[in-house]
Amino acid sequence: MRKINQKGYKWYVLVSELDAPWFVETGWEFKEDAKEHTRDNLPKTWAHRVVAKSTLVRSWGLDPDQNASWAQPTKRNPRGRTGADMDTAAYLGDGEAGVYVDVKKRRAGWFVVASMDSPHVLESFSDDGPYKTRLDAAQAAVDTAVDWGFDNDVRITKKDQKAALKFLMSE
Repeated sequence: MRKINQKGYKWYVLVSELDAPWFVETGWEFKEDAKEHTRDNLPKTWAHRVVAKSTLVRSWGLDPDQNASWAQPTKRNPRGRTGADMDTAAYLGDGEAGVYVDVKKRRAGWFVVASMDSPHVLESFSDDGPYKTRLDAAQAAVDTAVDWGFDNDVRITKKDQKAALKFLMSE
């Protein structure tokens, strides 16, 4: 799995919702950009901090080189979004930006869960479903990634689509 942290990040936005643990949400080269992100993009109900890389491990116990330190969409569910678990989902993208997609069986049927990943943002899409079959949900998951790729100029090849569909059907 691709590492989330980037060499140029010197400032990190930490988030916590209610009594949830703190996680790194985004990394930034400049403190002003990190502060602008918190002002413009975070829900008012979230606690957040902008911290320097040098204090991230020492004061917060979060290692930016460990993906587990980054905000896991399943840990924060602001708008009915659960997101894809990046450790088990299929990734469709170009390595710089992409979408993690997965399918989950719930009482009402099969649902698509997806998280967009780019150099500065990890964001979950609203869950999509229910679908009657795993295959229908898996195809919808791949379509979600392809649509996102088209909208964001990220090329997702037919070969990658086919591999993701096979992966999503394999569990």
